[in-house]
Amino acid sequence: MRKIFILMILLGIVSLSASTVATVGSHKITYAMLSETMEEYNDRQDLSLSQIRKLALNKLIEEQLLLIYAKQENITIDDDELDAFFIKELGSHSKFITNALFDYNKYADFKGTDTGRKILEEMNHALLIAKTEDLVHRSLFISDEELLQNYIKENTRIDLSYAVIDVNKANVNEDFTSAAAMDYYKNHKRNFKADQKIRFEFFIIPFAEFQEEAELYYNNLFSTIAVSDSENVDVATDSLKTEFIIREINKRSFERAVEISSLWSNNQQIPYDIIATPLISSATVLGKLSHVVIETAIKTRKNEISQPVEIDIGYLVLHLLEIREPRISDLSEIKDKVWDEYVSYEKSERYSRDYRRYFIDNIDDFIISAAVVKKIVINSPWYIFSQQKEKYEKELKKILEENRHQDHELDNICRENNLEYYNQIIYLEKFKNDEVVDSKIAALINKGNNFGFIKEEKRTYFYNVTTLFPEFIPNFKDIESDIHDLIYLDQLQNSDFTAYYEEHKKDFITPDSLQLSGGIFEINIDSVYVSPVKMHDFYTNNINSFYREAAVILDYFFTKDQDLALTALELLNNNTDLELVQYCFGNDINLPRNKEIYYTDFPTELRKNIEKQPARNYSDIIPYRNGYLIIYKIKNFPAGLRNFYDVEAEITYKFKYELADSIAYAKAQTLFDSTRYYSQSFEFTTKEQRFQTSFLPVNNEFEILGKLGDYRNDLLRIWKNEKFSRIIEIENGYTVIYLTKRVYSRKMEIDEALPKIKDMMAGKNRYKTAKKYAEHLRDLIKAGRDPDSLLYFQSGLHRAFDQDLESQIFGPDLSELIMNDISKREEGYYSPVINLSEEKLMFYLVNSIKKVSYTDFQRDKTRYRENILQYRYQLWLEQMKSRNEIKIRI
Repeated sequence: MRKIFILMILLGIVSLSASTVATVGSHKITYAMLSETMEEYNDRQDLSLSQIRKLALNKLIEEQLLLIYAKQENITIDDDELDAFFIKELGSHSKFITNALFDYNKYADFKGTDTGRKILEEMNHALLIAKTEDLVHRSLFISDEELLQNYIKENTRIDLSYAVIDVNKANVNEDFTSAAAMDYYKNHKRNFKADQKIRFEFFIIPFAEFQEEAELYYNNLFSTIAVSDSENVDVATDSLKTEFIIREINKRSFERAVEISSLWSNNQQIPYDIIATPLISSATVLGKLSHVVIETAIKTRKNEISQPVEIDIGYLVLHLLEIREPRISDLSEIKDKVWDEYVSYEKSERYSRDYRRYFIDNIDDFIISAAVVKKIVINSPWYIFSQQKEKYEKELKKILEENRHQDHELDNICRENNLEYYNQIIYLEKFKNDEVVDSKIAALINKGNNFGFIKEEKRTYFYNVTTLFPEFIPNFKDIESDIHDLIYLDQLQNSDFTAYYEEHKKDFITPDSLQLSGGIFEINIDSVYVSPVKMHDFYTNNINSFYREAAVILDYFFTKDQDLALTALELLNNNTDLELVQYCFGNDINLPRNKEIYYTDFPTELRKNIEKQPARNYSDIIPYRNGYLIIYKIKNFPAGLRNFYDVEAEITYKFKYELADSIAYAKAQTLFDSTRYYSQSFEFTTKEQRFQTSFLPVNNEFEILGKLGDYRNDLLRIWKNEKFSRIIEIENGYTVIYLTKRVYSRKMEIDEALPKIKDMMAGKNRYKTAKKYAEHLRDLIKAGRDPDSLLYFQSGLHRAFDQDLESQIFGPDLSELIMNDISKREEGYYSPVINLSEEKLMFYLVNSIKKVSYTDFQRDKTRYRENILQYRYQLWLEQMKSRNEIKIRI
């Protein structure tokens, strides 16, 4: 183990160096330890010096992890073990031999010397490592039974075919066929034209270019105007100034765009980046460019330069380079669309007359409650800085809420603030609304909330009910697709509904609902001061905590369109501004940018690309998350201690945040200690600090507070207007809350539950129909019909070659069950239709299967066990590494 090194110590020819090359937790690995271990690889002529160093360092890290584990598990070496080990390793040395025998007296004398103590300490160290490793290996032991199961899983080889059936596509009768859908495509090809394709180039005149000029112009123009002493003069002047500057910026930007257009049309050089698109369809998403740009390009004639088009960051002028007229789409490109239209057409042809008659004959069943709702999309204009957006939107929400009873005034507010708004009929029962947000609004209206704010897909909406219709008859065309399920449900007897209700009573309860009020105290770090001396002292006293692993600052471009990625890379390599290219062509993706990030925080597939990329360079296109990524490496940071100036902002934020946090908490504590009921809180809060949530089910997400989680049960126990029993920490501060309104859950009566029961039974019918259709397709394939033709619109028949029983092709939840079932089958077996999820069905065919025998297992058993134990040991090491900080300093 360490026999050679111990002998060298014994002979006094080793000088240890205390220089640290790595740490494992609090354990140090010195240069001397590394040099000694590297000597063990001297006979490895196939390895370079750097490879030997890496192997030696990994071995030392492993040993330190074993020592840490030994301490955790109280593993030790007793004297008898140590003596036996010494005699085994050094018992034949001449220093310990008398008359050709080991002399215990010489050994006892040696143990009392400094050299002896050092040697025995080394031996104890080596023996403890070996003993711990042996115990770890024993703990990872695998029984013969488990070993056999693993062997079968890994060595059974399967070749199968399988079909995945979409429940929505298969929700049809058996006479809906792929062949009929193909005929529908042939007869209606003109309905399946691909989008027109265009290619154009453009430049942008940014509004920001004229901000300073416009402000200077305003100040010069109005500097001599006398201002009255009215109370609102500052607000009025600020409002006038903002509006004036916006208009002036817009005017100057437009004039500049016209001027540059003239130069461009005369083939003169212009002082702006000219950006050319690849050939794109009218449906292509061009970064954050408005859809108006595509519409303008389509309306522009070839080789013509457009008029300036206003976008959110300035004015854009484009030159149309190429236009290709729409072509008929190939069937392979639009299979889903063709199938959906074929099914819709067939159902319409078959059932439309019957459905209309049913609609007229049963008109009372179609009378529902509905509401006319004004929907307003809340957003901030381009000229509002990010730090002001929250305040702007808060004020906008307040104005909208205050004017909710004045529809005409709401329209004016929307026009003045350039907000998207429209009136819409929303069904409050029975029929589904087209958009998810409308369904959520309907749910809120049904709970008595006739106005409010709602978030959906990163957009915030204000809704306001302008008219309620207790009895409303929808347009037949709008609900035609729902009538099939209604006819099916109408055929069911009331006894079916009653039986379903009785069987699932526990599912039909109204939710506990709450409305909460309170005071919010935000953490405001800008309001506090911290001494620079204190920050520097903190750095000096905690310098070791500012060790940094290798890190990088980067920016990037990402798109889901390969042609746009290629165009972007060409532009970037020609020094076009990255932010501009991202704006024009990029998509958002959740990847950190423009801040220091450890390499270890990146996904493995990205880390290697980023590590080898030079700074201040763009990478090649990297396939990533169903898209294409271009990395710009701004700065690289090797591992090491950061100096004070690098971490000053970080320390400043830490101290400011802690101080601001304590101030916010103290204010919340004052409110908490001084009140018991909501009415008492007004004395300790300002209007801006108070809030009141909507009345919502307790499991919903509340404004400001989010999900109530652990507080739910306690909140349901307190009295109306009473204070909750603790201060709650929110995203940027603390809040004290009071229960304003509460309604407990209760069991629904059958009449209340009936709409939900009908929805559930309609869903069951959809699934039942789809499963029957999937079984029909499976039986046809089993009878010899061509599967590729039958399954053409159902994603085809997939092949999976050389699979083992641990294959994950059917997902983590079901693959093990399905593969174990397959292992019991023989070649040529067709499975029944299996439920993969609520939306997916599947069946499979075993093309061939190679099973292993017990004789095979006995032959490979010893080697296979060693491989399994080594694999488990490596997993154990990785777990130990993750629990103990490892720092390498070479």
